Amino acid sequence: IPIVRRPTGGRALLHHQEVTYSVTLPEQCALYGSLEQVYGRVSAALALALGMLGVEADGHDGAGQSDAYSFSDACFATRLGHEISVHGRKVAAGAQRRLRRSAMQHGSILLAVDGERSLDCVVWPDPQKRRLAAGAMAGLWDLAGEKIGADRVADNVIEAFGRLHGVEFEPSRLSSGEEARARMIIGKERETPRMSTAI
Repeated sequence: IPIVRRPTGGRALLHHQEVTYSVTLPEQCALYGSLEQVYGRVSAALALALGMLGVEADGHDGAGQSDAYSFSDACFATRLGHEISVHGRKVAAGAQRRLRRSAMQHGSILLAVDGERSLDCVVWPDPQKRRLAAGAMAGLWDLAGEKIGADRVADNVIEAFGRLHGVEFEPSRLSSGEEARARMIIGKERETPRMSTAI
């Protein structure tokens, strides 16, 4: 399985049957704020997007969770207060990186859960925690009772940001310069001994 290191950090997860989102906010943007404020604004939009699909998210207050499976390297086995759950099962995750004048948050919205493959991506010294983690995540297909397409989920996220925060999106593609920069970063990461050791 190819391995990706996200600049936001966060815990390990299998990128499979999901919608990945990324939100980058310069300080002059109205959505910019403290760590908690940005988490809250993004989470509110994601929750609205799920609600538009008929999936009602649990309330979130920003508090951490202290369940038995919280101390795990698996992203979807741990839920923090800003992350989206339905009936106590995590369906959307997010991690954030702060720079001096900007913030970037990205994460995943699960369409379906491939439980065994997801759990096999990390080491579980305690079998009980693995069993608990297996029931801690949920996918939209099961929650909504239908196979919702990734494009539909993405469109709802865009619409939700517009409704809640007055954001207008302009579709675009990476410029040739941005693509070249990405290739350069990938090349440097592959040459980093620490990354080779981790893999």
